[in-house]
Amino acid sequence: MPVAQHRPPAIFIADVLGLDFLNSIATPVDTPIDWLDSGDGLLTWLAQAKLVPADALDELKARAMPGDDGVAYQARALREWFRGFVRKCMSRPLTPKALRELEPLNRLLERDEAFSQISRHRRDGRDR
Repeated sequence: MPVAQHRPPAIFIADVLGLDFLNSIATPVDTPIDWLDSGDGLLTWLAQAKLVPADALDELKARAMPGDDGVAYQARALREWFRGFVRKCMSRPLTPKALRELEPLNRLLERDEAFSQISRHRRDGRDR
């Protein structure tokens, strides 16, 4: 029987869940902690972030197969891709090329019933 890994609660400091998602891997003391390291870890992080109702999480846990970590793997891959994008573009205005690089994220977002897109901001009728 596997031993449950003990980890501290996830860190939510950004007041923006997208940034907190980017920080779902961190080194708060000496040892890196990945709160999305498994399917169970992902569900725990989603619960702590209050992104999914508790009854829906319970249903997902009940249907999950032991060791089924495919969605957590995809979440980690998305996180790492987006962390790289943010590092590359931070402290600079987003160029049209950078916005095109966000298209995979926009396609993922549009799968939801209600979603936002990342797009160019216009000020005074001019592209910025």
